[in-house]
Amino acid sequence: MTASATSTTKSARRPSTMIRRIAAGLVVALSTAALAAVVVVVIGLVLGYRPVVILTGSMGETAPPRSLIIAEPRQSDTVGVGDIVIMRRPDQPLITHRVIEVETNGDYRFAITQGDANEAPDAAPYPLRGEQLVARWIQPRVGHWMMTVFQPGPALAVVALATLVIAVQALRWIWARPTPKRATSRPATPKTAGVPTPNSADGRPTPNNTAGRPRRRKRAIALTAAPLATMFGLGVAWAFFTASDPVPGNAFGTAECFDARLGSVQNGETTHAITGTITVPITAVDPTKSFVMASIRSASTEPPDVTAAVRLSADGSAVEIDRITDAATPPPVVVSWSVVSYDCGVTVQRGSINGNDTASMTVPITAVDPTSSFATVTSRAGADRVDFGGDDLIRFGLGDGSSLSLDVDGTLQSTRLIEWQVVTFDDPADVEVQTIDVNLAAGVTSTTAALAAQVPLNNTFLVTSLQTSVGSNIGEKAIRTRLTDGSTVEVV
Repeated sequence: MTASATSTTKSARRPSTMIRRIAAGLVVALSTAALAAVVVVVIGLVLGYRPVVILTGSMGETAPPRSLIIAEPRQSDTVGVGDIVIMRRPDQPLITHRVIEVETNGDYRFAITQGDANEAPDAAPYPLRGEQLVARWIQPRVGHWMMTVFQPGPALAVVALATLVIAVQALRWIWARPTPKRATSRPATPKTAGVPTPNSADGRPTPNNTAGRPRRRKRAIALTAAPLATMFGLGVAWAFFTASDPVPGNAFGTAECFDARLGSVQNGETTHAITGTITVPITAVDPTKSFVMASIRSASTEPPDVTAAVRLSADGSAVEIDRITDAATPPPVVVSWSVVSYDCGVTVQRGSINGNDTASMTVPITAVDPTSSFATVTSRAGADRVDFGGDDLIRFGLGDGSSLSLDVDGTLQSTRLIEWQVVTFDDPADVEVQTIDVNLAAGVTSTTAALAAQVPLNNTFLVTSLQTSVGSNIGEKAIRTRLTDGSTVEVV
């Protein structure tokens, strides 16, 4: 009877033992997979790889909505036609589009991009500089699952479940009853049927308090490793995705501007032979994104005859040139002008003002960053001026960017009309403005000044203003400035 009962108990335990072994194997497999996933995530972070989830359909079947893209970091000079780039801009959503053309402007490269499902290229080129994110692996629909799992609700639920499993397993490990030792081989002496083999002096089986513990500990470690790895992996991945740039959309509309983009440059040369204002028609531009620059040539020696205030008309359809003289037959002056217009990325403030009969004045403006802004000024003298003096040459600057300063060595007469512009690049990364002051001493015909940072000659221009009291002839006051190399300004 005893032998039969023992046999029945072992038979009943076999299925449960097999189930426990299968469960333990699954737990070990899941733990290994979770730890491997954590290792892969950490290695990807170290190497600069980033995940991007596509939310819109601009990439068509290549990357439909809710696709997951793993992007690799690459140097911008290796990005070419056919690559899918993740375009990053401050305070702008990430845009994932394909490069269809690469343009070069001096030392700078720009990518013309377009979504595979879009009918036209994107409105603005994307500057290729530094390190770029380029799509390496695209998997449709995975992004939807990841966005669901890594939401705060589901993520916290998984963490709570993992914590509960750990707690239950720990309690089972602490309070589990010892497992009796099972015979692993037949006894050396034969048994009499129906009589148990004694393991002790009184004939009762001797409990073994240590034989089952290693097995229980292995199961406990395996069952505990899985939720721990899950929690750790979830925490790393959650931090990984929440620390990445947000992707609220992948739409690239024509109204968006990611870089200052030059639209057009119109040039002309106009002869002004009257007193008053003449108007030169141009192809209309947006005055808030355009500015005019001008120079004047004349044979006269009187300030009213040879100075002019040049401005862009209020509607952007013309260049207006204003001068006033008391000559019966005003001598002609030749005005060379350029209208520079940007599609986006540039903001222009402008205005007209008369002098205040003092040596200096400030013009309030909307505050700008002086490192990404510059000013231009033209003016015309009143009809009563006879000789060129310190009153006729205006030195201007932006200072701390809160106002435009105007200074002369004399008086800014109220009869003087001043046209001013302040040009600001919306993204300071698109431009570098350096300001220097140079003193040319009496008797010195030339000098040089060093720039704080070297600049490319083919992408740089100078805006010069002058304040002086030397002499009464314009020839004594006129100067020429130029860049002799990328780090030196020459004044002659």
